[in-house]
Amino acid sequence: MDKAPTPLRRSQRIIDRQETKDRQRALVAETEQPPTKQPKKCQRKRHAITAAHSPPHKKVRSVPMLSGYLEALPQELLDVVPERCSARQLAVLETSCRYFRPLVENIAQFRIKAIPRAKGLTPNTKTHEKYTSLLHFILGQSAAAAQATAIAFGAHHTAALLIANEDKVTGHHSLYTFGKGFYGQLGLGDYDNRPSPKHLCIGYQPSMDLLDMEEEITPAVVACGSNYTASITRRGQLLTWGLGSRGELGHDLPNSGEVPIPMRAYLASRPTVRIVSVACGGNHTLAISEQGCVWSCGRNNDGQLGTSSFADSFSLQRVSGIRGQRVVSCAAGVSHSMALASDGSLYTWGRQVQLKHQICMLQCFAVCKHL
Repeated sequence: MDKAPTPLRRSQRIIDRQETKDRQRALVAETEQPPTKQPKKCQRKRHAITAAHSPPHKKVRSVPMLSGYLEALPQELLDVVPERCSARQLAVLETSCRYFRPLVENIAQFRIKAIPRAKGLTPNTKTHEKYTSLLHFILGQSAAAAQATAIAFGAHHTAALLIANEDKVTGHHSLYTFGKGFYGQLGLGDYDNRPSPKHLCIGYQPSMDLLDMEEEITPAVVACGSNYTASITRRGQLLTWGLGSRGELGHDLPNSGEVPIPMRAYLASRPTVRIVSVACGGNHTLAISEQGCVWSCGRNNDGQLGTSSFADSFSLQRVSGIRGQRVVSCAAGVSHSMALASDGSLYTWGRQVQLKHQICMLQCFAVCKHL
């Protein structure tokens, strides 16, 4: 029988196990690549400094390509196209073609700067607003302000600038009045009531295109007092009609009474000055001239005319307390008046109950108060 192998000693088993591990490590080292050397700390710092001071790579944006018929147009013509567009058309052009986006924004910004009352307005970046949408809002606000002067209400009558069905293509508007006419406030030459709008022709003037012809005077602004009406033409002429017993019509006729047809009202001592705005109160009228001065006429028992007296005025007199300021807007109540200057100053005068001024009664009644 064969003898069994003698068992190895403990020390010999440890040696054999170590030799087996060494052989495995050698095989792994032959198959793997040698590890890269790590840079020292000083070298890492130097590389970081060099990368921080190296100029960044600029991203070159590619110009969007045009498609369709726009690609066939010359560059000079493409730059002129946005300048001919309205605010709404600019927005459509901006959203339809990326090529025009920077050009459209510059044009919208330039147009906003050209609007005096939009000075200092910038788009709200938090809501991603652009100059195009801001321009559309400003122009819409101007149109709304113009439409606000196209209709007015008196105590028992209405005056409005309306477009007839046959004039929808041209957009030409005319003056219409309706309501009670017992004082001639409708301006139709009689004292009858009108339950529906009736066209009112305020007069004729020489045509600017055809010298031998006359054209109908086109009203631009209309306002109504309690029992009278006022309108401004496109040439800055102020016409009034209706009840003028207290001088609210400004015709400089103490016994004018009722005027059933439009008549022109002139500024005292300045008959050639044009009027740009008018406001009618209960029985007094305020008008702003093209120089920004305020003129008033009519009832003055509470000092609502601002002429430093309490006497009624049958002609337009200049308000004495707003000299040196350019007025842009005015308003008239029953017995008090207000005016807004271009610098934001607000002037008020008239009855103390409406004004709430902490000054003596005489100053409150007859002299303008600067808030």
